[in-house]
Amino acid sequence: MNIITIETNGFGENCYIVTSDQGNAAVIDPGGKAEEILSYLGKNGLTAKKILLTHGHFDHIAAVWEL
Repeated sequence: MNIITIETNGFGENCYIVTSDQGNAAVIDPGGKAEEILSYLGKNGLTAKKILLTHGHFDHIAAVWEL
């Protein structure tokens, strides 16, 4: 298991990508930068199986629909 951090907006909010050895991933709090998140997943052969949200504020959910 690996945990990757991507800062997704100017508020200092972080998105976390938790990966398994089998190439699956959970994306936690994708607050923006959907293209960067998708690019990371693609370049590393990962499939996002879950999107987890800690709460519903826009800076934590803005990229959900794009993912």
